[in-house]
Amino acid sequence: MAIASLVLGVLGILALAEDSKHGKEELIGMGIILSAGLALGVTSLGNKKAGKGMAIAGVVLLSLSLLVLLGSF
Repeated sequence: MAIASLVLGVLGILALAEDSKHGKEELIGMGIILSAGLALGVTSLGNKKAGKGMAIAGVVLLSLSLLVLLGSF
């Protein structure tokens, strides 16, 4: 789950850093995917297994992505 969170965080940052204009439907879809990644990261942090650093990085990237996404509305 930590790896999935990190991957979605990186993809979210890259998708929002792109210069093209996104439609409202695309932004809503990105919000859903980023929220799911954030849930995965937080759930992974609750587990006492390896990959805690990746989960923290994923949560930070996903939080930044969601903030940028909310600012683009």
